[in-house]
Amino acid sequence: MDYLGTFDVNSTVRILFTTHAQTGAAIAPLTAFEAADVILYKNGSATQRSSTSGWTMTSPFDAIVGLHQIAFDLSDNTDAGFYAAGSEYVAILSPDTETVDGLVVIRVLGSFSIERVSKVNVTAMAAGVITAAVIATGAVDADALAADAVDEIWAKALSDLAAVPGATATVLAALNWLFELARNKRTETAALEVVYKDDSLTALASSAKSDDTVTFTTGKYA
Repeated sequence: MDYLGTFDVNSTVRILFTTHAQTGAAIAPLTAFEAADVILYKNGSATQRSSTSGWTMTSPFDAIVGLHQIAFDLSDNTDAGFYAAGSEYVAILSPDTETVDGLVVIRVLGSFSIERVSKVNVTAMAAGVITAAVIATGAVDADALAADAVDEIWAKALSDLAAVPGATATVLAALNWLFELARNKRTETAALEVVYKDDSLTALASSAKSDDTVTFTTGKYA
């Protein structure tokens, strides 16, 4: 069974499918398919959608023999509440009278969901909105979360620090400090090293130096 993906609320889902003779050749059904020849189930329930309102069957599609399309308008609320975010659906071809090559047909056309995957960003993660417990419920797809997080991280811009990050600083702040240390202007005497901000004028941090002729010491940047 083909999974067509997750769709936005009120969007349209289109499924193309084919019919074949017993020899495998493309063939048209005895009479053209209708929307009523399709059944739509929700979340594994055996209860079918009670209405075909908002469904459009094109048989044949593009005047090609054996090619058909069913389209579901998810904004149609004739069967109130049937289309809902977070739900999954399976479409079944089950004609009442139409036959293909003289045979009764039934076929799984495909499955889809409505906004099943929640998109999150690194800001939400940092705020504690997205936790392991939330992911475990299935409300957030862990793979999609990981991919989205990577994109957000690499796109995160660095900035001029106000001070040297503390011992419990965030990873981003620590990387920012290493970047400033490697990139920015620095001056050094026998007693003091100064690291400047991006403007090369404002001091960002300094480190005291000392040498007792045995050990050269570089003090903590502060």
